[in-house]
Amino acid sequence: MCRGGRLVADFTAGAGTRPDVPEELEEHLTVTADESWAVWAYKLARPQGELFIPLTGGPGYPADARAKCRLWDAHDAPEPQCSCGFHALSDRNLPGLPVPGPFAVLTVALSGRVLAFDWRGRGTLWRAERQTVVRVEQPDWSDQPTASDWAARYGWAVR
Repeated sequence: MCRGGRLVADFTAGAGTRPDVPEELEEHLTVTADESWAVWAYKLARPQGELFIPLTGGPGYPADARAKCRLWDAHDAPEPQCSCGFHALSDRNLPGLPVPGPFAVLTVALSGRVLAFDWRGRGTLWRAERQTVVRVEQPDWSDQPTASDWAARYGWAVR
């Protein structure tokens, strides 16, 4: 799972009241059709039927989902000291992530408890309680490194 740097903000999104976030994060807030506040973010996943398989593997999630901690049952996701929650980035270019197929770029609306972390000096890593996939794009990754290339570079397990 992605690990961000310094915790920048810990707030709740999804209500009719604008979340109180640092100025540098305000551009990522949006109002949904039902007039709730959410965080607009981007991530990679592999579409499989009605589910999306995370970049790191593991069980798929539906387009509208609530996160559960897979490591500890004692807390709700996300928690700052854990790596649980739905992960997404503020930058649509997904800096620092592998981009080979069969992964799609997902645009997501994050809500519930949302944590914001510095992301390698290039934006924000979000971890959220709720996630709604609002757009799926399947770019042409033919000129990018393969999943095996990235797995070897970072020591990831490819499933």
